[in-house]
Amino acid sequence: GPATPYPQTSYGYQWWIDDDDGWYSARGYDGQFIYVIPEHDIVVVFSSDNEDGPYEYDWLVSNGILGAVTNNYPTDLTGTTDLPPDIPYILVGGVALAGIAVVAIIVRVRR
Repeated sequence: GPATPYPQTSYGYQWWIDDDDGWYSARGYDGQFIYVIPEHDIVVVFSSDNEDGPYEYDWLVSNGILGAVTNNYPTDLTGTTDLPPDIPYILVGGVALAGIAVVAIIVRVRR
């Protein structure tokens, strides 16, 4: 499906709340972000800064992570006008590494 533009968020009590996808986030200095996605029991932590601010992280959570979990990952970006800039890459020892690492651990608990 098409990509979601930058998510619309609301703010209160030091937390940002996504109005569409149901996640909320705490945003600290210099790229310290915590995203909580209660519907899917997911917590995402970013601890690296990017030059483009929080909007790139918001887009990655809404489209990349939630897209993968719900099998609704954007496959057609044609005509989408509100996309984030490229993820920054750094060169370490001759190997290009993404400036952002995302690790997901899913734990299923019987309720």
